[in-house]
Amino acid sequence: MAYKMEALTPYERVYKKNGEKEQIHQTKPKFNIVLRDVLLLFVGFFLGRSMIMNEISPFGFAFFAYIVAREKKTWIAFSVLPGLIMVQSTFYVIKVVLTFSLMYVFIHKWEKKEAKNWKIAFISSLSVFLVGMIFQYLGGNYLFDFFLLVFESMITYIFFFILDTSIPLLFGGVRRQVISNEELICGAILISLTLLGMNQFFILGYSIKNILGITTILIFSRYLGSAAGATIGIVVGIA
Repeated sequence: MAYKMEALTPYERVYKKNGEKEQIHQTKPKFNIVLRDVLLLFVGFFLGRSMIMNEISPFGFAFFAYIVAREKKTWIAFSVLPGLIMVQSTFYVIKVVLTFSLMYVFIHKWEKKEAKNWKIAFISSLSVFLVGMIFQYLGGNYLFDFFLLVFESMITYIFFFILDTSIPLLFGGVRRQVISNEELICGAILISLTLLGMNQFFILGYSIKNILGITTILIFSRYLGSAAGATIGIVVGIA
């Protein structure tokens, strides 16, 4: 099942001489590059703040790997760190910096050729696991911490593919006429996790996370229909 959008594609008219018929060529709208980079910085910062189980922040790892490998903008990838510093301990932040460094070394080797998604996702997940094992050995070897590390590595692997689908859709700058279920769910997950990082942000006592979450559901319902709105509502509610 696919969802149709009610947006019209921009076009330009081209007239021919000698009274020939008019031709219409569709054009792709240009997305403001500066605005796109600012939005990605915004997403990276709040993904760094997103925590699960009150202990780990695995979404920043996948964001860093995706931005370095696909966007080639390392300065945007490091927007994860300020968010992490606000919610995590110094020990965890040091582990993240070393993991980012290891990821960058591996990804940089494939800079001249387009590496497949599963390779980048696997290397990212492996980097999280290897650095985590070193820190686990230094900090104490507990079975719970080991399973938590495996869980963190798995999320890093899976979330990379979610970013690979959702970022081009949300920040690609091209209006889509049809959105598939997979794109819709991946976009909803990215938005939800970004909102999750806004926890404890209030204006005049009102939660920014709740306001933006409800607004997102209403926008998707308006332009993509009630079924899409229900899907977004479930994903946002779970997050």
